[in-house]
Amino acid sequence: MERIRRRFQFLGSRHRYTVCVNRDMHRDHFYITLFSNASQHLYPDNKITAFTIQLAQPIILDPSEIWEVGLCEIYSPSTMPVGDNTNVLVYGDLIAPQFIGTDMVRFLRAFNTTRPVDHDTDYLYDNVYYVSVEKRMFRDIRIEILNLTGERVAFKDRKTPLKVALHFRRVITH
Repeated sequence: MERIRRRFQFLGSRHRYTVCVNRDMHRDHFYITLFSNASQHLYPDNKITAFTIQLAQPIILDPSEIWEVGLCEIYSPSTMPVGDNTNVLVYGDLIAPQFIGTDMVRFLRAFNTTRPVDHDTDYLYDNVYYVSVEKRMFRDIRIEILNLTGERVAFKDRKTPLKVALHFRRVITH
């Protein structure tokens, strides 16, 4: 399996990060980690709650196979507001629409903020909920973070990037 390692640094940050991308998609699963402030040169309108990221290389999934994706981790910046709508909904453009209430939407997962969050929070999921991947070839991934009324969640800390980790898996049929 060939791995590509790329080092990068967020603007205004003292820290350097390494991203690993597996080139071999002939495995049964793989992960993609996205940061909300990546790809700013391509998508200058990216926000912490609505962003498009260009991957280091296109991902091509065999159209004869069934693939699913699930949100397995989300790292949110500090001071996320809490109000009547404490459920935060995560949407992605790669997946097939599904019913959420009366709407058909590309919904990945919800997470609950029942108390004021005044520090960075890493939500790790033991039980990943998987949904069907609709796109078979992609280089860009769009993520949106909304509240129950469909409005973007207003983070007070807009400098710390939001991190989203996605787990892709091939559905094995017998």
